[in-house]
Amino acid sequence: MHMYMEPQKGNSAADQVLTETFTLAVLLSGGVDRAEAAMLEAIQQVDPGRCCDRELRKLSLRAAIRAGRDNAPAGGAPGFPVELTRVLRLPAGLRECFVLRVLAGFSSAECADLSVFRADDGACAAAKELGKMRGAESGRRSVRRGIGLPLCIA
Repeated sequence: MHMYMEPQKGNSAADQVLTETFTLAVLLSGGVDRAEAAMLEAIQQVDPGRCCDRELRKLSLRAAIRAGRDNAPAGGAPGFPVELTRVLRLPAGLRECFVLRVLAGFSSAECADLSVFRADDGACAAAKELGKMRGAESGRRSVRRGIGLPLCIA
């Protein structure tokens, strides 16, 4: 079973880069299986003698973006915090912008290099959508409390 994992202190720099890249790939592709496929595709493309973290990350993210554009979100990732689960529910174009600009801190130029254009506008639109999602969820919780339903019932 795949679980979301916070990067651990004491892990090597390479482990941390792989963990971060995989988490970004899950968010960009819309699911764990697609992220795994994107990472494997990237690994097959790199030259082992010349591979660096930066190249593997770039290839992985490109493959994840393609997978996310080609498919609807795949239901998320077990163990992801609610905030990241909301990000997975965004439309692919907004999700790409938000993940790259806000969560990963990429520049507009770095986003464009990954074929994600107008990332600033998309990140703003995504933030508004995430706020709406949060508000809608808060409203449902209030109604459930008011009629005595447990919050865990969907």
